[in-house]
Amino acid sequence: MTKSQRNVLIVGASSSVGTAVVDRFLASGDRVIATYNAHRPEYTAPGVQWVKLDVTAETERDALVGEIVAPLGGLDAVLLLSGLLPGNSLAEYQPALADRVLAVNFTGPALLVQGLLPHLAAGSSIIFMASISGQRGSYDPFYAAAKGAVLPFVKSLARALGSHTRVNAIAPALIADSTMYDDMAAELRANHRAQTPTGDFVRIADLAVQLHEITQPHWRSLNGACIDLNGGAYLR
Repeated sequence: MTKSQRNVLIVGASSSVGTAVVDRFLASGDRVIATYNAHRPEYTAPGVQWVKLDVTAETERDALVGEIVAPLGGLDAVLLLSGLLPGNSLAEYQPALADRVLAVNFTGPALLVQGLLPHLAAGSSIIFMASISGQRGSYDPFYAAAKGAVLPFVKSLARALGSHTRVNAIAPALIADSTMYDDMAAELRANHRAQTPTGDFVRIADLAVQLHEITQPHWRSLNGACIDLNGGAYLR
């Protein structure tokens, strides 16, 4: 590992957003451990190691930490991008799915960070993927609740880790050119756009740059914060 190369863990990296984030960190010369759940991406490049991880499974979290992360000698950045949005109303939920949504979006990533604590390098950074839904609510109340739980967890962890590791969240609204965006009906896209004062959405390429940027040392004063990437959508 070169002097400038960092060790970066990106959880939930197989999505359209995740692969772009992997690509951005690799472009800066970082070494990336990237996780996927159901399907390993075809994306390959020097410097990335793909690892199977169901973030809700204790055995898989333990294997990632013990077999992959521990030998690295310290993580410089951890990005927790895993997400599950069924889009159900409360009446449509079954208990097992409710538990799964909470586990994928909050409990699993939080417990993974617990296991990673001994392996965080001094000056490291953790970023959680929150959502505008966690601040303004959503048609899907379990998803909104799970993403809402991320925010006080981030603040609590930032206090606990002090100067050793910064902990922040980003809360995007609808992401243009994401799989969710592509699968969405045109009228729903238009409704989202109408709720946004800028009339625009964050794009995957921009989001990847922003995530990479806030792990840099010159952002050392950003801690315990949530960056809202929604064009001011929750102002309306």
